[in-house]
Amino acid sequence: MAQILRQTFRASDLVARLGGDEFVILAPEASLSSITILTARLQHNVQAYNAQQGHWYTLALSVGSAVYDPTAPRSIEELLAQADTAMYAQKHGKGR
Repeated sequence: MAQILRQTFRASDLVARLGGDEFVILAPEASLSSITILTARLQHNVQAYNAQQGHWYTLALSVGSAVYDPTAPRSIEELLAQADTAMYAQKHGKGR
């Protein structure tokens, strides 16, 4: 997964593992439309990995995002909670 994350995100993005199978990406200067592009690129890279021969497992992912709005500041904890809620909604078929 680390290799897929490296090839998906920019050098300026911060990729961190929260624990277990949870990762967070801080993408400075990313707009809502660029988050959509980054998410699509990540999904494509995971699918490409899964299409390769020789793996005894298949990678799957669920994605949630939050965008920082300087006109309505929120803490990093609030942003992570929003992204986590969006991820679980997507995972259970209720999100985008």
